[in-house]
Amino acid sequence: MSRIRTLAAAALATAITSAATSAAPLAAQSTATASLSVTGKVVNPISLAVTAPLDFGGMFVGTPKTISPDGAGDGRFNVSGEAGAAISVTLQMPTSVTTTGGASIPLSNWTYVVGTSSALTGTTPVSFNPTAGTPISTNLSGTSGVGRVYFGIGATATPSASAVNGTYSATGQITVAYVGM
Repeated sequence: MSRIRTLAAAALATAITSAATSAAPLAAQSTATASLSVTGKVVNPISLAVTAPLDFGGMFVGTPKTISPDGAGDGRFNVSGEAGAAISVTLQMPTSVTTTGGASIPLSNWTYVVGTSSALTGTTPVSFNPTAGTPISTNLSGTSGVGRVYFGIGATATPSASAVNGTYSATGQITVAYVGM
C-alpha cells in the first residue's frame, strides 16, 4: 500500500509541476508578428448568348448536307465575361434530329470555330465528339472590362433514301465556366 501512496504522490507532484510550468511563459521565449494582406476582385459575370441555331434548311432524301461552322446556317453563340479570363466551353450535341413521328436523320462530322470577332474570319474548324463533353479551353478577349469570344458550330446531316418529309429537330447543350482569372 505504501508503494501505491508513493506512486500517487509522485504523480500528483509531477502534475502540479507541469501545470505551473505550462502556465508561466519561459523567460527566453520571444514573440513574432506579421501582417497578412486580404484582397479580392469583383469580376464580370460569365454569360452565354445563342445568336443563331444550327439550321440545315431543306434537305433531299439520300443526300448528305454539311454546314460549315463559319458559313450559312451554322449555329452561333458567344460568351462574355471578365476580359482576359480563361474559360471552359463544353459542347454536348445530339447524334440525330427527329420528327414528331419518330423518324430520324443522323448527325455527324461535328466541327466548331472560335474567334474574337463575330465574323469568325480566318479561323480553322476543329472536329469534336458531340457526346463526349470534352471542354474547349480559350480566353475571353481584351485585357480589362468585358471580354467576349465567338463560336460557330457545324455538322453533317445524312437523310436516308427513305427519309420521310417533315421537320426534324433536336437540342444540344452548351456549358461555360471560368477556369482562371
